[in-house]
Amino acid sequence: SATQSATTPANPSSASAGPTSVRVYFLTDTPFGMRLATEVRTVSGDPLTGALQAMIEGSVDPDYPSFWNPEAVVESTGVESGVVTVDMSTQVRDAQVDPQTALMLVQQLVFTATSDEPTAKVKLLVEGQAAGRLWGVVSWDDAIGRGDASQVLSPVQLVSPAQNSRLTTDNLSFSGEYLAGTTLTWRVSHAATDDEVARLRDATIGTLTLWTA
Repeated sequence: SATQSATTPANPSSASAGPTSVRVYFLTDTPFGMRLATEVRTVSGDPLTGALQAMIEGSVDPDYPSFWNPEAVVESTGVESGVVTVDMSTQVRDAQVDPQTALMLVQQLVFTATSDEPTAKVKLLVEGQAAGRLWGVVSWDDAIGRGDASQVLSPVQLVSPAQNSRLTTDNLSFSGEYLAGTTLTWRVSHAATDDEVARLRDATIGTLTLWTA
């Protein structure tokens, strides 16, 4: 196993004064087991740190459970030479998960940390030291990259509107993402009446994006 440096990255991620939209990944249970789904969140300050802290705090969607200790804090982040370094407080070690869920937690952090640089790898530090053994079931000694999207990401998901959004005839718009090879039919209906509003093929209100990550 490689020994990680406890020094602060030379190029810490730049701070942003105003609110920024970021992608945050969360676990969701699918017929194929735990997979990752994404939410667009608004954060203040450094976008990378904000995205990771939002990941720790959890989703507003009850379908996306969180296994992180909500007291965990992202101490610092930095990007240098294709490696994203994330330093977190010791509470990040507090999770009771099985081996498969533990691997997905690793990928959750990796995908969130590399939203802007999908080819980058992630090095995790805990209080400035290499993370090493986590949750009693996985080890994070070296920088880790994104796993195979077909094995990690949810095959189909709704990106917009977000959970609890209120739609009107003025802002009726839907978008989603799906993995290559996925077959689906999307139907939009009123929750109260089950009356169909539209099918996704109607490009005036909906779009699909093919995941290539």
